[in-house]
Amino acid sequence: MKKTTFSIVCFFVMQLSLLAQCPGTPPVGYTCIPDANFEQALIDFGYDTEGTLDGQMLTIDAVSRPTLSIINRSVLDFTGVEAFASITSLDVSYNPGIVTLDTSSNTLLESLNTEGCTALANLDLTNNTALTSINLFNNDLSALDLSNNLSLETINIKQNQLTSLDFSNHTALTSVDVKNNMLTFLDMRNGFNSNITFFDSDFNPNLICLFVDDSSAPYLTTLPWIISFATTFVNNEAECNTLSTENIDRVSFHLYPNPASDLIYISSSASDASLELYDINGKQVITKSILLGNNTLDISKLNAGIYIAKLLTKNSVETTKLIVD
Repeated sequence: MKKTTFSIVCFFVMQLSLLAQCPGTPPVGYTCIPDANFEQALIDFGYDTEGTLDGQMLTIDAVSRPTLSIINRSVLDFTGVEAFASITSLDVSYNPGIVTLDTSSNTLLESLNTEGCTALANLDLTNNTALTSINLFNNDLSALDLSNNLSLETINIKQNQLTSLDFSNHTALTSVDVKNNMLTFLDMRNGFNSNITFFDSDFNPNLICLFVDDSSAPYLTTLPWIISFATTFVNNEAECNTLSTENIDRVSFHLYPNPASDLIYISSSASDASLELYDINGKQVITKSILLGNNTLDISKLNAGIYIAKLLTKNSVETTKLIVD
């Protein structure tokens, strides 16, 4: 009886000893998984074969996996993903709490999806030179270095806070979506613009010049390449510098989605403006100060119908129709 009791005590002491090392230096042959939701997902999918929620997994369980998909599992910390050294595809979409994602050890990655990770502000892809596709839609990135990712074919960085992007060395590109950012600089002069099958840089009110291979090329309008009203295709810096003051100072605003029922987004190139919303009878129902860039407006209390939205600046008034459903 004493021997049995002693064995049980020893077992639990050993387990506590192992747990005490994670996070931190894991036991030999183990990888720390400090986020319980991440580990539970790995258990549910059969990746963590021990099946115990203990903050760690056998490293051998991870090393030969070809893909990893942890979608909408409320993960806050993806520490441990480094053990999945063989994956070519990583999908961590709709985990809105993650702020940082470290993929520096996942050097074989060809596809990365972080869509809907709305707090993701830190992402270093410099080691992921094999990437051909990234979907970073609706993250919180204000800077992104893609200078080492020259194999990229498909880029979706829609709805972030990016101000500058240079794709002049990305000769494999076929699809580019950088809509709804804060871009002031975008260089697409890669020598292969004619291979682009989709392009959208709309809702970048501060992007005056879009550098392309040939600003008069027919594919820019027949495809078309979708750009903001404030943006002009140019071949070089000299052309950008000679754009008229009228063109540069032109105010434009976009309101979307339309129709809408709960929340609308207003993108404005004016630094100081106001939005007035009128019902079909001419009654003002909402007024709101609008800042340069992206703004939001709650319309959930409005009745369904047609409304007129006016953006007023010191020197101009622009009007558009809004449908509330």
